[in-house]
Amino acid sequence: MPQLKNRLENFVLLCFMPNKHLNVKTISAGGQISLGKKYAGRQVIVDQLEEGVWMVKTSVTIPENELWLWTEPFKSQLDQSLKATATRYANGQMPKIQSLDEIEAKLMAETREKVGNAS
Repeated sequence: MPQLKNRLENFVLLCFMPNKHLNVKTISAGGQISLGKKYAGRQVIVDQLEEGVWMVKTSVTIPENELWLWTEPFKSQLDQSLKATATRYANGQMPKIQSLDEIEAKLMAETREKVGNAS
């Protein structure tokens, strides 16, 4: 009985998905399906809902050394910074564009200051 419930849930999910565009595709002898050039080279998640029923979703992989950006408190801090920048930009309050050398020198000075204060 649970299998029937899952099949019904999958059927309802697939039938009532918004913006559905159904296409008939043929699986090649090598087990491949072409989704078109629009998706060439993209990573996807293939979720097998049941035997012969798959949901394919485009995905983005986050490198492990960048995962910390997606954890708290860093994610919230980044979101706040982006919102503040967007607000300043919308109000015409963006700082003048600096050269990369100026930005690097400023960041290095701030880092040295933080390191000095920590010791």
